[in-house]
Amino acid sequence: MIRFRGPVRARQLTSRASEASPVVPALELARRTVVALAIASGVVGCHDEIAPLGPAQVADAPNALVVSTPHSFRWLATNVSGFVPCGIRSDGAVECWGAMRAYLAPVHVPTSGTFTQVVSVVSPLIYNVRNLDPYGNYFTYSTADRVKVCALRSDGVVKCWAYFDDPSFSEPEREHRASVGRFVQVEVAGYNDFGVCGLRSDGVVQCSGHPLNQNGTFIMDWGNAPPERAPSVPGEQFTQFSMSHDFTCGLRSDGVVECWGRNTGGAAPPERLAAPGRFYVQVTTGDSFTCGLRDDGAVECWGSSGSVVTERRPVDGRYIQVTAGGHACALRTDGVVECWGRNESGQAPAERATTNGRRFVQVMASGGSTCAVRDDGIVECWGYNADGQAPATKTASGSWTRREYPVATFGAPASVTVGASFDIGFKNAYVPGAPGETEFTYRLDCGDGAGYGAASKVNAISCPTSALGQRTVRGQVIDRAGDATEYTAQVSVQMQRQTVTLGYVAPRTVHPGETYLFTATASSGLPATVLITAASAPYCSISGSGATRPVTFLAEGECTVVAHQGGTELVEPAFPHSVAFTVVRRPQTITLGSLPGTVIVGARLVLTATGGGSGNPVTFTSLTPATCATSGPSGATLAITGPGWCRVQADQAGTPAYLPATPVLAELSAMTPEHATTMLHASVIEYGHQEIAAPLLAAVGALRRGSTAEACRQLDVFIRVVEARRTKFIRTSLADAWIAEATRIREALGC
Repeated sequence: MIRFRGPVRARQLTSRASEASPVVPALELARRTVVALAIASGVVGCHDEIAPLGPAQVADAPNALVVSTPHSFRWLATNVSGFVPCGIRSDGAVECWGAMRAYLAPVHVPTSGTFTQVVSVVSPLIYNVRNLDPYGNYFTYSTADRVKVCALRSDGVVKCWAYFDDPSFSEPEREHRASVGRFVQVEVAGYNDFGVCGLRSDGVVQCSGHPLNQNGTFIMDWGNAPPERAPSVPGEQFTQFSMSHDFTCGLRSDGVVECWGRNTGGAAPPERLAAPGRFYVQVTTGDSFTCGLRDDGAVECWGSSGSVVTERRPVDGRYIQVTAGGHACALRTDGVVECWGRNESGQAPAERATTNGRRFVQVMASGGSTCAVRDDGIVECWGYNADGQAPATKTASGSWTRREYPVATFGAPASVTVGASFDIGFKNAYVPGAPGETEFTYRLDCGDGAGYGAASKVNAISCPTSALGQRTVRGQVIDRAGDATEYTAQVSVQMQRQTVTLGYVAPRTVHPGETYLFTATASSGLPATVLITAASAPYCSISGSGATRPVTFLAEGECTVVAHQGGTELVEPAFPHSVAFTVVRRPQTITLGSLPGTVIVGARLVLTATGGGSGNPVTFTSLTPATCATSGPSGATLAITGPGWCRVQADQAGTPAYLPATPVLAELSAMTPEHATTMLHASVIEYGHQEIAAPLLAAVGALRRGSTAEACRQLDVFIRVVEARRTKFIRTSLADAWIAEATRIREALGC
């Protein structure tokens, strides 16, 4: 039976926009070499691009299925001016739209790798210097507008290019490389193009310096783009940074924001801490204000703009990204955008959801407009749109083509027992995008060294096993164009497993001397044996050999009997089946023979009892030596020595096979002959036979005088009188009882 576990195949991954995820702590961001803004917002992931697989897939097959897929946007540019938005397409190229369309090459394809982040700005190129500002810097209003675009490539190199509204101007493309490590983020200062800066993988911001104007003098420098800027706290790193036109702010790995450059209105303090107990996970700079996203999903903004807020929390959920331009916007966990601040062109609505019911995954605010990319890769914009920079929707241009190879589910068991066969095979074969492709052939390899068999329409085969070990099984599914996809799986050929069972009829509680048969049976069919554990030797013994053996239980304790099968080279040893038996001695019970309720001092009795099966005698012991004493073999002769209670205990000793019997207590009331005779006289009077009571009174008097012989004679007279009157004058049973009692008194007196 084939157990299908899904395909096991190689695939190549590039980036893909994923759904918004919770904010990542800033201390983790320091160690990530991806665009810090994307990490902080949690909105950039990977695109899944299927690549050709191995030599079995013929890359230049003439009939290969080619599928065309429209491009989509997965990242929006940090767009300071707002006139020329740009985005990263699904193929890693940059596409821009908006102002200066006549001079703009809308798509820029990297010469190697892919672009992962882009920034764009429309900045004036100064070519006539006429005045000095109060800070000693030249300024002029005689300019040529240009679009400056910088993009970060997947190899960590920043590529910059420009377009001019005056065809007489040009600027060569430039590459900016990190002096240490690689760049993981790029930013460009706005308006006057004060510098291109990148965040290096070592957590330091590196800038290209300040370009010269046409007369060879420096443009105004606010100190926001020094050649290098490391955090002021030793050991910390910048994990992300953001540039405005005259100041820059960086997020440290401890969640604190540092700023440098022009601090107009408090927008760029040297150090900014989040509210107590909180830290920042993203920073963004706008027009004279700065915003920080906290770890709890709230936003703080500071500076001199109408967008400044001490603390802002979302209507629903939490914020996962914040962006600042002339206004501020933040993305919520539910994919809805909230904005605040300047709103003269409708660029900052209180709440903005997508127009098609999907989710926004990134938002970017600029001067007078806002754009956000949806989870389907289409951009929606709102706000100022005089130059086409904020279309209602923007779809990436063009498409990309790829060959599609057959796909199937490859099935193979994870493990199999040696000696057994297993099946491998395919099901559900298809070619993505080609539902009409239903004819396939297959090649299968059992991993036994024989390799692939010939291609055929047989989609499954059976593989025999004879040796232990790990096998790599393979399969190829081939479409009509000859394109093949190979799948592999690991099959572990394992030793045969077995169980062993102990059969027995013995009860779990047994007695010494008992013997039972035990049988061991292995599921593998291999011969098994019955054993007892070494610790059981004092309590039981085993004889014979093989699978059926008798066990004799010897003494009190625990005897463990074990069924054992040790396995072979191909069969695992069975886990022993052990059963513990409790060996206990049999109980014994004493049953006393008949005893009179009362006895007379001087009487001698023979005690009798029946004991348990040990064979040991029942012994008797007087517990009241002042009243009675035992003597003779086993103490079976009882002599009444005084009046009162006579208590005798009967015992029987145990053996290795029998427990000692529970002691039995016999109690007898002992009285003097005088007392017994007096009681007999009272009984005769009670039953109305005063005529025969005289001998009893005479016997009592004699006993009081110490004349035992006279007492014996009078008791004998009483017995003869009762016998003479028995039945005719005295009820038989009553007469017999009186005669027996008088006789018992005579015996006690030794008459």
